[in-house]
Formats: sequence, structure tokens, C-alpha cells
Amino acid sequence: MSNHDHHTDPEADDQAANWAVLLADDPDNEALRARLQAWLDAAPSHRRAWHRARRTWEGLGRVEAGTRRAWPEPQTLPARRWRWRHLAGLAVAAALLVAVLPTLSLRLSADHLTATGEQRRVTLEDGSQVYLAPESAIRLAMGPRQRRVDLLRGEAFFEVRPEPDRSFLVVSGDTRTTVLGTAFNVRHGGQGTRVSVAHGRVNVENDGLRRTLTAGDRLTITADHVAGLDRVPPGDVAGWRRGQLVARDLPIGAVVEALRPYYSGTIIVTDGFARQRVTGLYGLREPAATLGKLAAAHGGTLHRLTPWVLVLND
Repeated sequence: MSNHDHHTDPEADDQAANWAVLLADDPDNEALRARLQAWLDAAPSHRRAWHRARRTWEGLGRVEAGTRRAWPEPQTLPARRWRWRHLAGLAVAAALLVAVLPTLSLRLSADHLTATGEQRRVTLEDGSQVYLAPESAIRLAMGPRQRRVDLLRGEAFFEVRPEPDRSFLVVSGDTRTTVLGTAFNVRHGGQGTRVSVAHGRVNVENDGLRRTLTAGDRLTITADHVAGLDRVPPGDVAGWRRGQLVARDLPIGAVVEALRPYYSGTIIVTDGFARQRVTGLYGLREPAATLGKLAAAHGGTLHRLTPWVLVLND
């Protein structure tokens, strides 16, 4: 261990770990590398923390040979004049503002939303119930002829009170789910929409696709409008309401995705381990504990780099 390693700065270590996460995901991003270099130039403790973070990432195999040059060497980074550090700081502030704006826009447009690890039940004016999963948001439009819920983000379970003269519509991206009276779950994210029916019947439409689903049907529509239909036990629909994920031959990467809304930090899983398939019942409310058990059961290792960064690898 070098002398530098004896002078650790926990806050700098956390920041360095976050920089490593961002760079591992996007090693060719010149703007990101410029912001990282500005941070490194700001203080010697930042360079030492980055040196430790880089060594850790290399040990985990996260620094590929082809992208190694994208990872700055702290001992060889040239010093910058103050004015350039100042300008870089302004650039970082601007980048953070860009990152915050989508969340701010969501807060302004949503009628109900949940935070990390939070679930919430919303009773609509017709008596229907909407259960929101963590990190989810909805917007409501209750009219005389139609009840409409826009699922802006995340996942929700609906128990709809039938009204023959007023349809109930859930819009999730390009997908429209229409019901009269039923209970079903909708999950919406960057990879598409999944509709699962606990009981009753729903009609799903997306880009020319029209499907009628009944109890136990689960329809997944990708962002590219590719649809896949399978069956699940109706009792397994919306298992997240009980804090459980029932996995039947799922890739570990899918289990990790289900855990992300319950963890206030970053979870990284290596590609090889993410592709392993598992079957089992997994608790959602304690993500770190679940990931530790998952790793131990399937020949992997869970690394806690900081209180907010977990790395799962084989």
C-alpha cells in the first residue's frame, strides 16, 4: 500500500466511485472525461481517490483493454489554470442542471409519484384503486366518458371499478390498455411496456398490435414494438406489492433491474453474470442483502465499493 492510501477521504472516494460508474458506462464521452479531469484537478485528494477507484475497477475487469486510454491516469494529468477549473466547474453545474430537468419535469406533470423504496395506494374518484411501485409516476384525467391514467414512469397495479358508460384507459408510452372492470399490472420503462392480468380482461394496443388478455396472460412489448406473450400464475401478478419478485428462469440482470427502484444508489452487474438464469423468490425491500444471497448462490461476489455503489460479478 502506498503512502497515499493512508490518507483517504471518504467523500472523495464516493465521488470517485460515481465517476468510475459513469465512465464505465460511457468511456468515449469526451464531455464526461473533461468534467472528470476538472474534478481531478480540483484537489490532490481527488487524484488519490481516483487512483484507488481505478485500481478497483481494473480488478473487477470493468476497464476494457480497448477503452483503457479513456481512464485518466491521475499521476500524469497536467495541472490546469484556475480559470479553466472555474469554467469546467460551470460546465459541471450545467450538466447537473440538464440531468435534473427531466425529474423536475416529471414532478410538475405527475399527479402522484413515489420515491425510491416507496409504495403508495391512490384511490380514484370512481373508487378504483391504483397501487404505485417505487420510482413510479401517474397523471390522471377523469372525464364523463373516459377515465384515463398516464403511467409516466415505473410500475402500477390497477383494481378497476366497472362503469359500463365510462371506459378505463391506461397509457404507457405507445401502449394503450383499455378495461371495463379488472385487476392488472403495467410496467413501463425505457425498454418498453409489460401488461399482466390478475383477473378480468383487458385490451392492449400498440402500433397496429391488438391483443385481448385474460387472467394469467403477460404481454411484453419492447421499445421496438416487438411483442411477446406468456403465462404466469395470476397470484404472481404484482408480487412487488408483497415485497417479492417471483423469478422463473429469468436472467440475473432482470432481477437486478427489479431491485434498482428499491436501492438509493448504483448497482452494477457484469455482463457474464447478468446473463445467468435463475429461478426463485427474491425479497425486494433489502436489495443489498438479496444481491449478496444471489451472488453466493450462483458463484458470484458482491462488492460494496461505497454505501451507494454495489458491484455484482462472477
